[in-house]
Amino acid sequence: MNREDLLSTILNYFKQKGIISDLEKDIFSTLEKYTERPFDRKGAEQKVLENNFHYPDIFTIISASPGIQNKPFTESSDMEVHNNLYLQIEAMWAKNIQEQNLKNPY
Repeated sequence: MNREDLLSTILNYFKQKGIISDLEKDIFSTLEKYTERPFDRKGAEQKVLENNFHYPDIFTIISASPGIQNKPFTESSDMEVHNNLYLQIEAMWAKNIQEQNLKNPY
């Protein structure tokens, strides 16, 4: 699924769902930061750090992904920081789907 389709799917999900979990709130707030224009570099960095703190399992998965280089924000371009937000959205969404499937296996 391409980025735009995934983001649209997530937004539609939130529109249809009433009460959302803490994970879903974090997905939504990360999505807001990702789509914010103009791009807020400092805010994006802060959101990445918050997500890394709250979801160390996701941080580990992203860090171990092929082609990912862990480096300080001072050495990262705006595009790399922006892409990190997207990778977090993607990983948190996958985690959310997995949790939903465990709660409702049928």
